Amino acid sequence: MVYCVKNAVTGLMYVGSTINSRGFERWDQHKKHLRTGVHHNPGMQADYNAHGMKSFCFSILEKCEDSVRYELEQKHMDSYPFNQLYNRGRFAKGGARAPGWKMPASTKRKIGDANRGNTSHNKGKKVPDHGAKCKAGRYANRTIDIEVTMDSGEVLLFVSQTEAAKALGCGRKVVGNILDGKVKSKHSTKYKFTAQRVPRR
Repeated sequence: MVYCVKNAVTGLMYVGSTINSRGFERWDQHKKHLRTGVHHNPGMQADYNAHGMKSFCFSILEKCEDSVRYELEQKHMDSYPFNQLYNRGRFAKGGARAPGWKMPASTKRKIGDANRGNTSHNKGKKVPDHGAKCKAGRYANRTIDIEVTMDSGEVLLFVSQTEAAKALGCGRKVVGNILDGKVKSKHSTKYKFTAQRVPRR
């Protein structure tokens, strides 16, 4: 079933659908949500607050099988200018997620006509590596490094606990515990090491 809720004062309409046996139950849900101020559609809620329930009327546009109700809902939505609808999206609720639903050819043509000739604003441009820029800025003002001494005697420097943990194959908390003196050394998945904070060179 495809239904319509129309506001007689503003002329705006909400087009929706539900299974045939629950048409008036769906209308009761709309009214309940409007009265309690929690309706999902802010436009309908605002007009209810301004004009009251008497300004709304409910009508059944078309009865149909449940398997095609989204397609028919879309057909009725397409039959009105979008600025006359309360519906916030241009597509029927459920859309392509509904089993067996297919976008009508008329809707496809409208989308194609609207987008034809448009090009991406990033086309041909080199997108900057914001991640590297942020990382460089994050560590630019630090004055402390993490010095890790491996069991083999090799000394490694890292700019953060996270970087050290990734290189050593252990958790960031493990490195933090060693730095704070809570444990003297730790067997990671690959290495045995000690760590300390040192002034940046």
